[in-house]
Amino acid sequence: MDFGADDTSAAIDLSLDAPVTWLRVTALPSGGTCLVLSSLTTLDGAALVGPNNRGPYCTDCAWRQAAVAGTGALVFPDRVRAPRLRARFALRDCDVLLGSLDPGTRSVRARVETLGVTPPAQGSVDVQLVLTPSATMTDDAARTLQSAAAETFAGTGVALRWAAPCRLPDDLADGATLTWTDFEALRPLHAAARARCGTTGALRVFLSACWRYRDEIARSTSEPAGLTTRIPAGLFDDDVPDGVVLRAGVCPVGSGAPRPRVLAHELGHAMGLFHSVELDGAADDLADTDGDDVMNADPSRSTRGFTADQSAVLRRYPRLGR
Repeated sequence: MDFGADDTSAAIDLSLDAPVTWLRVTALPSGGTCLVLSSLTTLDGAALVGPNNRGPYCTDCAWRQAAVAGTGALVFPDRVRAPRLRARFALRDCDVLLGSLDPGTRSVRARVETLGVTPPAQGSVDVQLVLTPSATMTDDAARTLQSAAAETFAGTGVALRWAAPCRLPDDLADGATLTWTDFEALRPLHAAARARCGTTGALRVFLSACWRYRDEIARSTSEPAGLTTRIPAGLFDDDVPDGVVLRAGVCPVGSGAPRPRVLAHELGHAMGLFHSVELDGAADDLADTDGDDVMNADPSRSTRGFTADQSAVLRRYPRLGR
């Protein structure tokens, strides 16, 4: 896929040959390059994603899709019975996902791989807790967290298959900062987990107290309870820092115990779900959600689990095992 002088790609037609088609998109070179799906239409012109799609994901599109930070995945469901879709991508500044990149450093090409998936009626996903020194959790506390999060998935058709928790000797640097497109602070932990923790292909959940989140548009820094690097996550090469980060333990910049609903919420993101309702009230693109579920932007606002439509999205996760 090539980009023109306006930083927009030529249209590419995507054949939907399987019940679910997903794309793995990689900018070339991937470092510091961000893309958005700027438009997605059926061949007869029905718009699913609008041309002004900006920000980490489009909140006013018929289908939400997240931005691509170097590498990302897009999953197209079968809600529109169309044999093909037409897509265009646009280059974006990685800090604010608005406007184009610096012409001297931008990528002008991207690789798009199309893969088909037939979702199972029942499936499982491998998950592993990776604990850092600041995550002062006992093994019993880790098992309790796992069990409580797994209960939220009851009835979805997806079982969480937990690998043994893994403990790393090192932590995120004090005050390490992540953004919606920059996860480099996670790279050392990601590499250490690959080397020490085994369980290739598992969704890894990194527990640490020593990290912050930076919103470049609002120019604000916060200490959230959890963060997922990509929606969906866990579908990329080993050298892509990826997964879920939960706040746990005690650190000079904050403290707190991880909550099972936050873990279930972040795993929902990792498997392709967006917020059912944003803090500003914007609703998602599913028919049966009203915010009264675990994917509310604030999961503590509801005690309910996943809806039927959300469960269908979970079962479309490409790495779901049978």
